[in-house]
Amino acid sequence: MTDNTHDSDPLGGNILSIALICPSEARRRTIASALNSSHAAIVREYSSYPTTLKETPRMLGEKAFDAVIIDLESDVEYALELVEFVASSTTTTVMVYTSRLDPNLMVRSMRAGAREFLSDPIDPNALSDALIRASGRRQGGIL
Repeated sequence: MTDNTHDSDPLGGNILSIALICPSEARRRTIASALNSSHAAIVREYSSYPTTLKETPRMLGEKAFDAVIIDLESDVEYALELVEFVASSTTTTVMVYTSRLDPNLMVRSMRAGAREFLSDPIDPNALSDALIRASGRRQGGIL
């Protein structure tokens, strides 16, 4: 788990707190690097999915994240269950990240509660737009 903080803020004072859940170290580094280059986020990285959905609040702690990004690559079915759990338990913006440009997966992600669908490789403009939308929805409170 890593915290990364930046001084500059292109979102005009809306520095977001983001939980990044991605079991693959290489993919987590790619996503974190893209987030860090936005200079608008404090990123907490998680190297595994919670063992059970009920462990999610304990894993994420008492932190009120503005967004939770869940990587779908390691276990698509469990990741979608996690998306649904987080989306139904909080007002936090849930985003998913995958290398699969499968329309069915996109629909399933959105039905589970994901507000943003990010694809690999991450387009900096798409990521920036997603962060701006998350900033506009921020209300605080995780689980």
